[in-house]
Amino acid sequence: MIKIFLFLISIIFGSYFIYTNLTEVFWTYFYIVVFVNCFLIIPFFLLQTWFFFKPGMYKKENVYIKVLIVLSSFIWIIITYSLYCYLIPYSWLFFYQINENNDFGLLNIQLEAKLNEYINFIFQIYTHTIVVTQIWITAFYFFIFLRKNTLKKLAFTRKFIYIIVIIFSSLI
Repeated sequence: MIKIFLFLISIIFGSYFIYTNLTEVFWTYFYIVVFVNCFLIIPFFLLQTWFFFKPGMYKKENVYIKVLIVLSSFIWIIITYSLYCYLIPYSWLFFYQINENNDFGLLNIQLEAKLNEYINFIFQIYTHTIVVTQIWITAFYFFIFLRKNTLKKLAFTRKFIYIIVIIFSSLI
């Protein structure tokens, strides 16, 4: 993953980076490893959680969860591909071109590429995009599921939805 990331950056900017802290390179590589591990472990963890709860579910609930897992995984792959191929390179070029068009005479500002900042930029864009898309996919899926049920069941689950929304908003 580190080689892929550095190759992507070298295509866009060249291979010149700076670091200002003695341990910055070590921590940057450490953050990359943690990020890749989270990327690989989160789907596996969710799948194992589903396998744990699967014996206690009705067949209809099991089908709903299977469809949600397949849909979420497919969207996860599409978002990851579009981020690494389109959004991140174009956003880097946009911010880099702001620096190139910087000729104010007395004030000369130059970009010194710092590897840690690029890594943080990628992590922030990726995690925010994935979290938002997965929340919306899950919410829309459950709204479609709830629409199929009666109003009585919706009134019963309303108190649970309120609790979930309060917990989620307090976490945010």
